[in-house]
Amino acid sequence: MEENKKFEENSKEKKCNSTLKIVRNILLIVIVLFLIVLVRRLFILTNLYNKEQKITNNKNYHLKLVSLYGEEMNIVEEYYKDGEFLFTMTMCSKEKDKITLTNYKSNTDCFVLTDTNEIKQLQKQTNISNVTPISFNDNNLSYNLWLSLTANIDKTKLYGKDCYVIRDQYTEKYIDATTGLPLKMVNKADNSTVNYTYEFGTVKNSDVTRPDTTDYVEVTR
Repeated sequence: MEENKKFEENSKEKKCNSTLKIVRNILLIVIVLFLIVLVRRLFILTNLYNKEQKITNNKNYHLKLVSLYGEEMNIVEEYYKDGEFLFTMTMCSKEKDKITLTNYKSNTDCFVLTDTNEIKQLQKQTNISNVTPISFNDNNLSYNLWLSLTANIDKTKLYGKDCYVIRDQYTEKYIDATTGLPLKMVNKADNSTVNYTYEFGTVKNSDVTRPDTTDYVEVTR
């Protein structure tokens, strides 16, 4: 009887140890897989940032942003070359008249044009800020770590291009895998979509020519 009891106790102990070992191995595998996914995401984010930085330092670029907010659409386009730029923003809506704003800056001239169905105005400026290329990337390790923990990062295709999509609670951000530049953002919070197009090193002097202001009335601030 005593031997049987000891045998049963040893069997239970072995079974318990075996179960603990299995649980420990499973936890170890889960932790390793988690770390692999985390490191992979951090590598992707860092790599995208580095690729983007090599391009966005260029002082010659053409950018276009098309934003959809419900039934409203905004189109932003800018040609930038060595400090001179021509910027236009067109706002369209079924319920409102189309409005076009044009910012122009050269070495000798700087002004804003406002164009609606009712008015055409020119306003001189001392300085105007240009629109710099939008970035979805960051070099901050804490931010990238937080993003890696809270968002899904997957590889996909968009407009025929290889890209990564970063999905969090409210947004989907599509980033070109080759250049690190944004391609698209979907914002679920305000039901908006923005598409991005970039070209670097293609802007000519003719693209930043002073727009015709013949029909515009100059106003002062």
